[in-house]
Amino acid sequence: MNVMTRESDSFSVLGLILVTLLAWGLFFVRIEYPELKSVHEARVVVTADNMVRSGDWIVPMFNDRIRLEKPPLPYWTVALFRSMAGFMEEKVFRMPSALLGLAGVLMAAACSSQLFDRRTGLLTALFVSLTLSYLIESRSAEVDIYLTFTVTLSLLIVSTIFWGAERRDWLWLLLGASAALGTLAKGPVVFFFVVPMAVWAFWLFPDRRPRVGWLLGALLVVAGLSLLWPFLLIHRLGLETVRQVWFSDLLRNVEAGVNSRRPFYFYLTQFPLATFPWSVAATAAVFLPLWKEVRPDRILQRKTLWLTFTIMAAVVCFSFVGKKKIDYMAPLLPMTGILTAAAWEQISRNIQQNAPSYRANQILLVFQSMIIVLAGLAVAGYAVFDPFQRTVWLLTAGAGLVSGGVASLGFLFRKNVKALLIAQTAGLLVAGYILFGFLLPQEDVRLSPARFCQMARQVIGDSPIIYFEGRDDTLVYHLRRPILSVFGAENLQDFLHKHPDGFVIVRGDKLSEARLWAPHIVFFYPQEKKKDILWPSLHASRFDEDDQDWETLVEEAGNYSGLFFLKAGDWQAPPYEYPSFEAVFPPWLTWELMWVVFGLSAQTLFFLRFFIQWIASEKAGQSVVPVVFWWFSLAGGLMLLVYSIYRRDPVFIFGQSAGVFIYLRNLWLIYKQRWAEVPSEPNLSLEGTERRVSDDQKNDGQSNQHESCRTVAGDSRPQ
Repeated sequence: MNVMTRESDSFSVLGLILVTLLAWGLFFVRIEYPELKSVHEARVVVTADNMVRSGDWIVPMFNDRIRLEKPPLPYWTVALFRSMAGFMEEKVFRMPSALLGLAGVLMAAACSSQLFDRRTGLLTALFVSLTLSYLIESRSAEVDIYLTFTVTLSLLIVSTIFWGAERRDWLWLLLGASAALGTLAKGPVVFFFVVPMAVWAFWLFPDRRPRVGWLLGALLVVAGLSLLWPFLLIHRLGLETVRQVWFSDLLRNVEAGVNSRRPFYFYLTQFPLATFPWSVAATAAVFLPLWKEVRPDRILQRKTLWLTFTIMAAVVCFSFVGKKKIDYMAPLLPMTGILTAAAWEQISRNIQQNAPSYRANQILLVFQSMIIVLAGLAVAGYAVFDPFQRTVWLLTAGAGLVSGGVASLGFLFRKNVKALLIAQTAGLLVAGYILFGFLLPQEDVRLSPARFCQMARQVIGDSPIIYFEGRDDTLVYHLRRPILSVFGAENLQDFLHKHPDGFVIVRGDKLSEARLWAPHIVFFYPQEKKKDILWPSLHASRFDEDDQDWETLVEEAGNYSGLFFLKAGDWQAPPYEYPSFEAVFPPWLTWELMWVVFGLSAQTLFFLRFFIQWIASEKAGQSVVPVVFWWFSLAGGLMLLVYSIYRRDPVFIFGQSAGVFIYLRNLWLIYKQRWAEVPSEPNLSLEGTERRVSDDQKNDGQSNQHESCRTVAGDSRPQ
């Protein structure tokens, strides 16, 4: 390696370190935004606040009821930070999640360094830090980031046990403690990750299997620490009370799972979304043990198989659970980041050494860059639909993503994969800081729960309040009081009879029924109008329940649209309407116009193929057809095919569908010939390299021996 190459590598490593450090800032920048809107976050926060106020850290209480549906570790952690701060707000109760998320990144990087090398560990930290779903979980006070932390800690412990420099069987006790910590974070679901992790390591690496005593000790640690809190609960409340509360919570979860309409393969379809923006690279990395360059190296293949099997086992286990959520994939993201980093290093070597898989790897990186470009175009395009003075920020974020994606394509064709990654991450950092630092704080598209409830508190004062035919746990946090739910007109009538000055919260669809007993509308937020958006409705908030009807879903999402406060007693003031914000789209922006623009873009792309072919022919002095001609033909043909299907024109559908097949066949023949001309595949593993060096030395020794024999024979011949 010459001096210039060493300097280039040094600058690349420094660049990766810089963008990784900048990515860590995304965990904390303006963490108080958006305002609390998730019901699950509200349950954690209110329960933790009740622990501090009551001084009882054993029995979780939410909305004046015992809450045993989730284990207490998230409540304890948030309550500890609330005690240190002296108050409860978004910045306080989200700080533990951000710290745990960053700790998970560091542990994943340490595990990757132990399995592969330091450069792969650095890439792992970068990939995990910039995974959007991991960032969202780390900026929310929900329980999944606590489970993710314990699973990643277990991953680091297992990797140290089986691949550490020295044998340390006592680490099995630490693994048991980590698993027990996971049960205190989210219950027995932690074993969906830890058990396959340990079992696959046992099978793939038998030389580090511990003695039976250490395994029994680990099981005792798991049982002892996991059952400590239930024993304290039974001692405080009694066995019968704990059994009844737990049984009712269990039935509610089983019912939610039975009513779920999500298919068995739900997690397979959600994997690209969970790993965005690294969707292409992460999907390919799951199959890393099957890559040609990895198979010859048995140790490397076993390490990657261990990670892949652990991910697959967890996905299969969750697929059999009725209640399916994309949030359940959060503990898999650090493992996926490790595999993605290892695959990226292998791709970099393949491209630099012109390996047989060079073209396939190049196509993979093209698609990875195009995802970032398309994301940037989508963000910039959304500026047209956003009338709330955020156009500049949206355009800047979109320009950052597009610039990073386009620059990465330029570096790809120069075979500079390190610069390619830095360009992509730079674009993602620009978009990330704008999203969390400017867009979310200025978000006026949805209602501000804190502002709405502050105005509601001024109206209702300290009067009793109930929720009729529904439930919204975010109101418990923002109104700073317990809110019980009642179902049925008789129960509503009984409440108003006991509390004539009480208020009733009701949704718009139940308004007419509730007004029979509480006729006066005191305060309300108007129902948001449903807009005819130019694409399928994509709700901005991450809904926490399975596919349900919209009315049920908005209650779980903490959406206050169409919410009314009613009163039964005398009320002379007119109804107060909360000042809502309606998105007004330009009248000229219609479906038809967008399809016309799409068709014109397709036709322009289709025409450019002839322009490119003409320029190439003029440069060559003869008629030639460059490869890019077929790529433009394929892209334009596919777009025109989509447009003709929308128009339902059988003539264009037949013509473009036949043309697409011809373009694909020509590209296949071109690249088939190029791949055949590439020299035989080099073995890029360390084991293969050492074997080649040994063979070369042996061949050199044999040739030297033959040469000396010939010399001796020549010297012994008579003169």
